[in-house]
Amino acid sequence: MWFSLLFVGYFLFPNYVLSGANTLVGGWSKISEADFMEYEQQYSVMNEIGTNLLASPLVNGVRTSGLRPDVPFCFASQVVQGIKLKVFFQAHTDSQPDNKITCASVVWIVSWYKPPVQSIHTTCGNAQSLEAEHLCPKSRPKRDLLNEFDKHTTNMVRPTTDADVKILFDMFLEKYPRQYSSSSDEYNERFEIFKTNYQVIQHLNEIERGTAVYGITKFMDMSEEEYHRTLAPGFTRPLVPIQTLNSAELDTTNIPDSMDWRKHGAVTEVKNQGSCGSCWAFSTTGNVEGQWFLKHKKLISLSEQELVDCDTLDSGCGGGLPSNAYKSIEKLGGLEPEKDYPYVGEGEKCAIKRSDFKVFVNNSVALPKDEVKLAAWLAQNGPISIGINANLMQFYWGGISHPWKIFCNPKSLDHGVLIVGYGTENGTPFWIIKNSWGPDWGEEGYYRIYRGDGSCGLNNMATSSIVD
Repeated sequence: MWFSLLFVGYFLFPNYVLSGANTLVGGWSKISEADFMEYEQQYSVMNEIGTNLLASPLVNGVRTSGLRPDVPFCFASQVVQGIKLKVFFQAHTDSQPDNKITCASVVWIVSWYKPPVQSIHTTCGNAQSLEAEHLCPKSRPKRDLLNEFDKHTTNMVRPTTDADVKILFDMFLEKYPRQYSSSSDEYNERFEIFKTNYQVIQHLNEIERGTAVYGITKFMDMSEEEYHRTLAPGFTRPLVPIQTLNSAELDTTNIPDSMDWRKHGAVTEVKNQGSCGSCWAFSTTGNVEGQWFLKHKKLISLSEQELVDCDTLDSGCGGGLPSNAYKSIEKLGGLEPEKDYPYVGEGEKCAIKRSDFKVFVNNSVALPKDEVKLAAWLAQNGPISIGINANLMQFYWGGISHPWKIFCNPKSLDHGVLIVGYGTENGTPFWIIKNSWGPDWGEEGYYRIYRGDGSCGLNNMATSSIVD
């Protein structure tokens, strides 16, 4: 009975498939929770492990008693004469409940023997921690999809039925109120979209190659078509030529290991484009804000609404392109500060006051696709405007996203954002991207994505204004 506590914890978390471990023929390989559960259903593996652990586990080579298991976090298998299963989990003693110890239980199963479970061995301690880190190097934060809404729900079993998901939907509507009532047809339609998106989230967490976690966001009741039409409407075609940087001039020999222009005062607060497809304007102003700061040592939050209303080369809430917008700023004569021409999230009649212009653009440049050169340019010159395929950003919570190309076509750019820095976490290189969906999305409004393989086409349309 006591071991059921372990499984309560086990079912709290999304079904992650841990990827990226080094595997050898005849060695241990990670398996998913679902694969492990198939063995559990056949052989009552976890109950056997629990009995063995309570009896007299080894902790750092010493026999002890009273050790209690918490949550399993990694599963592995090895083909021998039969099969071996390995489960890593945290445990604690009754006297020190906050002192977590990593344990590993190995079960050897030979199905043609009776009983099938031939041996069970459980050890806890430092060696198991190192082994777990080697086998599960990219394990992601174990976050319940429910706890984004209400902390007391974290003891609930992971939703599996429509009724369970409906509870989540109603909690979602409490946090993000909508205009439709629970008795309306739209409520039922939105619930079906929510339910579909919930399944998408589970799948995204299974196929993610990086450390990103996907969960319930404020866009959860938005269909894929609505999401792309509203938040990522696609770029218009370039209408004006833009010069290409001579990348031979870039010094790539002394690139810093990391750079974050937020820490150097070149980045304004995270903004929110709302339901207007004006991402291109936010990407443009973000770049110009950074360029002006580097040239004049003054950070001014600039008006996206001026571009939405007055940029005739682009399409306002229907999409646009930073390379067009730079030329429009030159033609208009400058940009007003946000406070003088505030954002309203829909197209209006152009109402610029040239006397309020505070920032000016002299030219613009297209940057190289080589990400080493992009990093060098960013480190030397400031934030970069880019286009990206936003297909997987709808449900992004945090971590380093590293999507498969089939799910994030690098040739299909539909969203304008701003690279503000880069770095490396546990050996994984990443870009830091400022988005325009408000600070209640992603990592306080920011997105981290893998750096080095052109993920989601982020290197295909990198540009910058030139400010004198």
